[in-house]
Amino acid sequence: AKLVEGHVQAKRYLCFSEEEYYSKLSAGSKFTLKHQGGVMTEKEAADFAKDPEAKTMLAMRTWDERAKVVGLVIPPPLNTFDSYAAMMSKGLRSSLWVDRTFLAPEKIISDEQIRSFQDEGYIVLENWLTEAEKDVLSEYADFVTNLPSCSKNGPFHTYESIEGKKCLSRTEGFAHMEDEWNLGKFLMSGRLKQIIKRLRGGREVVLLKDKINYKFKGGSGGYRPHQDLYYSLKEDRTSGKLEQVRMLEDWEANVCMIAVDEMTVSNGCPHLAPKMHSKGWLQYDDMLSAPLKNIRVEDKKTKDSMQWKSVEIPRGGVLIYGNMMPHMSEANKSNKNRRALFPIYCDKESVGDNARDKYYRWEAQNRRKNNSALCKGKANRFFMGKAIQASS
Repeated sequence: AKLVEGHVQAKRYLCFSEEEYYSKLSAGSKFTLKHQGGVMTEKEAADFAKDPEAKTMLAMRTWDERAKVVGLVIPPPLNTFDSYAAMMSKGLRSSLWVDRTFLAPEKIISDEQIRSFQDEGYIVLENWLTEAEKDVLSEYADFVTNLPSCSKNGPFHTYESIEGKKCLSRTEGFAHMEDEWNLGKFLMSGRLKQIIKRLRGGREVVLLKDKINYKFKGGSGGYRPHQDLYYSLKEDRTSGKLEQVRMLEDWEANVCMIAVDEMTVSNGCPHLAPKMHSKGWLQYDDMLSAPLKNIRVEDKKTKDSMQWKSVEIPRGGVLIYGNMMPHMSEANKSNKNRRALFPIYCDKESVGDNARDKYYRWEAQNRRKNNSALCKGKANRFFMGKAIQASS
């Protein structure tokens, strides 16, 4: 909008700075100039010249004027709208994900929301993307769906049976793949990292993991109650062997659940247990039960004794919660597909450099080896759908 407005400001400035510019204006443009503020004053011109976007506004004005050639005949195929469609599309896509003042973290999240996040353990943000960015999410999910599996570092696909049909249940490890929207790069280093940094009091975070959970219509499976307890990987300097080290603080991992499609109770939206993120590892039967060292057990709960809350998310919204938040979800009982895009950001001090590379190297050698054979083809051990073990 500023650049559009700048078309007029550039005209006013050029009338001040170039002696012959005013005389070249058409009669109509001279008339409208009177109603647009007239020729800039010396102070107005000085202020305009200081604007970081002044050069762009002047360039756009110049391009527009060069395009005004009376009687010019443009030969086909350049005389059709379609001939410019690809160029316009490329220009629009280049404006995706850029830093914008109205989408700065301090504009998106208030101090009151930060306090609520610390108390409740989660937050839902509805207006952190532009409408154009929201529209790209579905295209990107389709792109990820069709990526070939790579047993070395992802993508990794898992499948389930729905009404006798083989359907995807999850895809992991794809943000490094080049895409035409640059959404993978956005997940790696874009706006969400700054949002998490604000929520976590200025702590730096890095992308650890990226996945899409699919819930297709017809009863796609949900997930049993669990806590994530993400892990960092320490590399032995001599052998190069990776060692798993569980992260035991809520702030060490930040799960971002982006609604590619609207999430409702009927299509299997997430259920959380507010305030329970502060209780440490809860260690009940459905929770992670792998042997862990130095686990803090401050409370012990059962699924039925916790107060679960359904969290519905509009298309393009994002739910953010931490490492210790108990969560679950039901199957998709609606007649529409539902997809969720998850970037998981971890505390940089906790996971160190190259955290994502090490995470997926470990996954390729363990849980995702031989088409996720270790978890029998499931998205994870808490998945409740009818998993299909893909052939090697």
